[in-house]
Amino acid sequence: ILDIIECMDIPIILTSFSTSMEECELFLNQGVHRVAICRFAINHEEDVKYLINKYTPSRINFYAIVRDNFITYEGQNTEVSLEQYIDKIQKLGGTRLIYGDVEWIGNMKYANLSKIEKVLNLFNGKVTLMCGIPDYIGFKRLSELNNKRLDSVILSKSLYENNFPCQNLWRLAEIL
Repeated sequence: ILDIIECMDIPIILTSFSTSMEECELFLNQGVHRVAICRFAINHEEDVKYLINKYTPSRINFYAIVRDNFITYEGQNTEVSLEQYIDKIQKLGGTRLIYGDVEWIGNMKYANLSKIEKVLNLFNGKVTLMCGIPDYIGFKRLSELNNKRLDSVILSKSLYENNFPCQNLWRLAEIL
């Protein structure tokens, strides 16, 4: 990760399996733009508050991957509901959340708009959607929410499988 940062001038957001404040600081001090944490936020409240105070809420992000309304971490469900998690991170000072549901992550399904709307109603900060946009129709459906706090999407598989009309133009341009 640090080698990539040295070679490229793009903002890197690291979704971290960090288990220590020191590890988060290492990445932030070495040029990672943002660190997104999950389980660390559940178990280390004082360390998270310290990181937010030192690096700002813009650089300390949180992520919530959900299965059956519970936070899942490394494929295992926790006993923390989505509502409990959002409440906790807001009390810690979190203002950015990456949200996804195993229902649509990595399988080219459309995101469930009612679930996204629920998150947008619970969380007062900016929300990034993880997956759930398999093609341009997914973007059109997402625009129905008309919520400015939903500010970005992590495309993943749908992008590298060329599922967007503009990608055909890019491929033609590459040939020329």
